[in-house]
Amino acid sequence: MDDEQSTTPDAQDEPPLAKIQRAQALADQWQDDYEEWAVQAKILARFRCCTPRELVEMMKESVNERGEDLTPDEYEALSEVWHETFGEMPPIGRTTGASRADEEPAENDNPFEAHFAHNQMMSRKDVARALGVSESTVDRMTQQGRLPKKRQISEARVGWIASDIHDYIQNLQRKL
Repeated sequence: MDDEQSTTPDAQDEPPLAKIQRAQALADQWQDDYEEWAVQAKILARFRCCTPRELVEMMKESVNERGEDLTPDEYEALSEVWHETFGEMPPIGRTTGASRADEEPAENDNPFEAHFAHNQMMSRKDVARALGVSESTVDRMTQQGRLPKKRQISEARVGWIASDIHDYIQNLQRKL
């Protein structure tokens, strides 16, 4: 038994500096996650104070409540509040600023197809970006059965087939 303990690596045998570096890396990651959450929470709070009519106007014009072009974080928060308010996904195909809103879209101007082959697997983050919502909204939609089924990619990883998400988005757009 003593021989087994001496040959088995033990966390107590790890150099103190390695433990500190690992803890520091975790602390840094948690701090980054908190800061990202805090920014998003502030934006969500701003948009949750808006009336439904204001939300529609902001989404339609791709501007925030101050009339400025939406940042990616603001668009994500606006999409989340839109879903909370209206019980459905926001319109797909956001434009940023009046100059883009006035442009005619190109015939093959499909950002989804430009990024994903139809048989490619999409992560939770990919799906959130494609839908214009947060990853937590993707989780809720999955739990509610509102998204296509996830597929097992490997033992520890799941994802969505891009064509399933593409079809889902197309169906949403037809309903609008």
